Parts: sequence; C-alpha cells; structure tokens
Amino acid sequence: MALCTLNLDAQGEKYKIRRIGPIYDTSIPIYDNTIDRYYVPHIMLEGGSSYSQVFQDPDIKVVEPVDLPKIDNVDYKDLLVGGIKSLLFEYKNYKGTELLYYSIFGQGNYCDDCKKESLLSYMNKTLFPNQELLSQTYNWLKPYYQNAFNSITVEEQKALLQKLDIAEMYINTVQAKQDTLAFTTWLVTNKIEQNYELEKVTGFLNRRIMKKQWTIDDCRFWINRLKLDFLPLLKSDADPISHIQITDTINANLFIAINHLGAYGIYDNKFMPLVEPKFSFFQKAEDNSTVFGYTNLPNSFIGELFEIDKEGKIHKARQRSTLK
Repeated sequence: MALCTLNLDAQGEKYKIRRIGPIYDTSIPIYDNTIDRYYVPHIMLEGGSSYSQVFQDPDIKVVEPVDLPKIDNVDYKDLLVGGIKSLLFEYKNYKGTELLYYSIFGQGNYCDDCKKESLLSYMNKTLFPNQELLSQTYNWLKPYYQNAFNSITVEEQKALLQKLDIAEMYINTVQAKQDTLAFTTWLVTNKIEQNYELEKVTGFLNRRIMKKQWTIDDCRFWINRLKLDFLPLLKSDADPISHIQITDTINANLFIAINHLGAYGIYDNKFMPLVEPKFSFFQKAEDNSTVFGYTNLPNSFIGELFEIDKEGKIHKARQRSTLK
C-alpha cells in the first residue's frame, strides 16, 4: 500500500497518509479488470456519496491535554484527528466545490466522536460559555492546526480565511446592527454564494449568541484571534510550491504532488508540472522505474504508465482504460 507523507504535526513528526488502493502485490484485485500487475483502485468518499480519495488517519504525535475536563466516551485525540483530517482532505475530496468545516471549531465528515450526544452537551453547556476553558482548549489545538494549515495549498488557505472575513462582516452587520441588507450586498459584491457553506459560518455564530454562550464582543475576539494566528501563514501565489502538496519522491528531480482539487501530477525540482495534474492516484514501482497513474471518469478508470529512464527523465509509455 503506497504511503504519502507530509510534515505537519506540532512535534515535527510526519503524518502518514495512506490511500485505500490501488494494490500493487499478489492479492486479489477489487475488480476483475486489471492493467498488467496494477489493480484498479478502490475509491470512496468518507462522509459523502461520490468517488474520491480515502486517507488513513493522520499519525499525529499528540500530547494529551492535562488541564481539560474529561468528556464521557469522547477522546480528545480522536477529536483532534477528526478536525485535522477535515482540514487536510475535505476541500480536495469535494474537488473545491464545498468547504464544509468552519474555521477551527468544525469537524467535517471525519469524526465519529463528534456525533456523540455527550460531546454536543459538553460543548453547549461547558465549553462555549466558558471563555477561559475555551482559550485553554484552543491553545492546545492551535499548534496542530497551524502546522496542518501551513501544509495545505494556498487555494485552500484562501478559502478558509475567507470564512473569517464572512464571519467578521456577519457580526458587524447582521448581529451588531441588524442590517441584513448590508451583509447581503457585501456578499454579492465579493461574489460569495449564499449557500450551505455560508450558513455553516453564520449559523455557528448565531447559535452562540442566541444561546447566550457568546456576546458579540466574544465573537469578534475569536474571529480576530484566528486571523492573527493563521493569516501570517498564508502562502504566496507567486511561489509554484504554494499550489501543491508533495506526497512522494521519485528521484532528486521528480516529485508526485496533489493540488487543491485532489488531482495528482508529477513535478520537477522547480515544482512545475511535467505530467498534468489530472490523476486520482499515482503508484510507483519499488525501483522507481515506472509510475502508474489512475484517472477517474464517470464511466471508467483510465490508466497511464510512465517510465523513468536511467537519466531520471520521465516518458509516457501507454494508456489503457478499464471498467467501462
């Protein structure tokens, strides 16, 4: 099983990210169709209903919190991993069309513990109303989220930071002045759709205020705190590496990387694409002599084989389609 690594966690360790398939061994393929020794990948979406990547849980070296309350049947590490997975994978899994988590408080589709009534009760009765406890929790979470945020592409970073701009404008217009028109006009001017994603941001803040867990000033404090902690990590659009995450190395001059839409390509040592980022996954031979890419289409999988010559240069060998 191929492994991808990203330097992310707070202690300088690596998250190990594993794709479920393709399988490159002598085991039984998931489908009957084969391309030489390469098997058609098994592609699913965690928490969704369409094709996409499924990744192994990030292997985070978590320092367990010692000053936070116990929550019945809920593990703090599981909550952290769920949030980090959402941050790392959700935008890519939805091909950039949806961003279902909201700033640092969301868990997206990746956390079973988040569905437990005990957690919901704890957050509403204990965590959100207590600013001191909330700050302690945030301070424990922050280095892990900062490192994860620093690893994603600039496109994903901008999408997340825009949520903070939305939150700020919502508080300053709808909540502080009851001026819905000003908020709507701002959304139109900035070409921001009024959809489910928008409600995730505004709804979260509205519930905090309606339940009297936060004041307007509390909302402003957390929006500003997130901006101060994450805006300085925004990457430069002009730097090619800002638009990809390197997930594997072929040789000193060739890298496999994924972009913000969840598409893999092969890049040179200046981080420019040599093989167009259109693949759902790449698999290397053990000796790095060949790299096989899979592309998901609505009714088929397309497989393309690339050969690496003795000089370390890449050549397209052939293309085959399967599972039509």
